Amino acid sequence: MGILRYRFSFFLMLVLFSQTTFAKVLNVVTEEFPDYQYLNGKGELIGSAADIVRQVLNLSQVQYEISLVNWAIAYNAVLRRPDTCLFSVARLPTREEQFLWMFPVGKFTTSFYGLKSAKIKINSLEDAKKYKTAVIRNNYSHLYLLENGFSEEKQLILILKFRQCI
Repeated sequence: MGILRYRFSFFLMLVLFSQTTFAKVLNVVTEEFPDYQYLNGKGELIGSAADIVRQVLNLSQVQYEISLVNWAIAYNAVLRRPDTCLFSVARLPTREEQFLWMFPVGKFTTSFYGLKSAKIKINSLEDAKKYKTAVIRNNYSHLYLLENGFSEEKQLILILKFRQCI
């Protein structure tokens, strides 16, 4: 996707919001999600999604601050504060009406991971229901597994940060 499309999308977002919303600094929040956005050894936010978002914001000449926080804080901040944007968030039917969607910053896939020594074989979602699975509360994997019959009481362990999954 070209930078002109991002620029147009961000311009559209600026028009849709009131001028008073942007009188201050735009708060941009995200979670750690390697390789899309994460902190490098110097404590700087880097990654493919972070780079795209920064490019668009710089082109728009809007003052902004990007914060890396856990998913629950990021998600709740964008739902409660009109001066806050969130990236990267999976676009799901259950979220469609909650947000003004601007542009995709990437595509991802999800997988089940386990210790090789455990010799776990998962060929279907039904197979995975035999095990406990760590998911970040309200992220894509959590909602998808709930929609497919997984239970927070039986199969899902809710955590706060991506690194805790590993």
